Amino acid sequence: MSIGVGQANLEWYLKCLNPKLYLCCADYTGQALLKLQKVFISCDNFLEFDMLKDDWGKINKFDFVLLNRVNTEFNFNEWREIYRRMAINKVRRIIFIPHGFGSIYELYTNLKNIFNSKKAVKISWCYTEYEFLKMWKKHYRVVKKISFNDSAVYFLELR
Repeated sequence: MSIGVGQANLEWYLKCLNPKLYLCCADYTGQALLKLQKVFISCDNFLEFDMLKDDWGKINKFDFVLLNRVNTEFNFNEWREIYRRMAINKVRRIIFIPHGFGSIYELYTNLKNIFNSKKAVKISWCYTEYEFLKMWKKHYRVVKKISFNDSAVYFLELR
């Protein structure tokens, strides 16, 4: 199960590498999923799913949940609530790939956008690795971490 798939680039590559892999792609907008269904025909299933509002109980049947580059969508407290709800609903394993770790440059850019804009701007949340670990540590433990560039892949397991 991959949640927040967007254009499903990683998911498409995974399915190409292993066509027998059962893959369900989820996103919070049905319209985006309809478009994706037309081009990603090898995907096994599509599901409209809002990480903050929907029932994580219908997700726990999958072997793992893939969260790829969705960390900019939610603030720290929302993420803590998402991990809490996943744990309560027995989502056992998560593969989390952040968009990247926050840097001084990103902080500066976001602050500059706030003060120089005449209209409201959606600001991406920038998190350090330490903040990511704090989001899930109460409910999940890191089984494995693979670092690359300014990010990592975290394999998480329910405590």
